[in-house]
Amino acid sequence: MNYYIYKLKFVTPVRFGVTKGNITNDNSSDFTSDQIFASIFNEYVNLYSIDKAKKLLNDFYISDLFPFMEDKLYLPKPIMIFDSLVENKNKDRKIGKKIKYIQINEFNEYINDLKKGNDLLKYKLTKPFFKEVYQTKYNFSKEQTPYTVSGIQFYKNCGLYFIVSFNDEIKEEFDNVIRSLSFSGIGGKKSSGYGKFEIDEIIKPSLDIINSLNSNCKYKMLLSSVIPTDEEVMMLKTSNSFYSVISRSGFSVVNGNMVKKKTTSMLKSGSCIDFDIKGQIKEVNKENVRSIYRYAKALKWGIE
Repeated sequence: MNYYIYKLKFVTPVRFGVTKGNITNDNSSDFTSDQIFASIFNEYVNLYSIDKAKKLLNDFYISDLFPFMEDKLYLPKPIMIFDSLVENKNKDRKIGKKIKYIQINEFNEYINDLKKGNDLLKYKLTKPFFKEVYQTKYNFSKEQTPYTVSGIQFYKNCGLYFIVSFNDEIKEEFDNVIRSLSFSGIGGKKSSGYGKFEIDEIIKPSLDIINSLNSNCKYKMLLSSVIPTDEEVMMLKTSNSFYSVISRSGFSVVNGNMVKKKTTSMLKSGSCIDFDIKGQIKEVNKENVRSIYRYAKALKWGIE
């Protein structure tokens, strides 16, 4: 299996949010591994077949989408607590809230500063990746009722990337699926033209990045959103891991129909686990249709 980094540069606003009342609102760039997997899997079915799409259920790993700025890739801030943070909890808590992502090339330095209780303010971004945008739309089926949709627009030379690992025998198909997906878009409000992108680059990671992805370090930081197996849940209860839990639900399109998925709890990317967690792929269809999968396998980054 080989690793690749796909950098996506968005040519339209994107929306990774929810609807409340008449206002659809979200200003987040968060797009989790189970969401991008669902988009890729459905596009695989449309472009090839369900049987070919099922190749992605084995020997396939994918991360959440994370931001990049020019040639700088960013990782999620690790969810960790060291003794130094306990001693300086008030100061560091305020600084920590201002930091969401760490540049890959500065990640090890950040961990060392975190352990030593050094000032972390230098890791705070000086420029944002995106701005929030609003558009007024009209529901023509309801007497042209206006409603507001918010989304985000990435600044020039900024976008999102993901790390993926698979056997090279599917690479040509996978590239075709991502290109096809670039026209249909990802996220919400695709029918309004949201979520379209260009493939900025497909990169083979450096040896340092590959070593971090394959590391046997004490802690493994999750780069994907993970559903632990039952055995791993028991291990978490007695481990020295640091993690945050998110809830995922949503719908999937099957044969042109919207099908509700079961709500599941997942470990958030950035969680730091002190054992070799694997995660799983879980069937989450609530209705009697073809299988709907929630991708929740662990892609990890080693932390000493």
